[in-house]
Amino acid sequence: MTREESETVIRRLVEEWVELRGVTQGQSEAPSFSDFYAWLQQDYSPYLDFRSATSVRADVERWFDDELGQDWLN
Repeated sequence: MTREESETVIRRLVEEWVELRGVTQGQSEAPSFSDFYAWLQQDYSPYLDFRSATSVRADVERWFDDELGQDWLN
């Protein structure tokens, strides 16, 4: 799977995960990337099988933060 294919699916999965967890943008705590990544590893591991210039986890975390408007965290 290419990095671009994974990115498209993972960004969509961020939205799905947020809905499943009932996470809202106005919560005092930011949604947990670690929880999201564990969920991906358990249920969607093929999308984590791509080449990365940094690391797969770093790319996924960047997409996660971007989708949730949390870019300021990094």
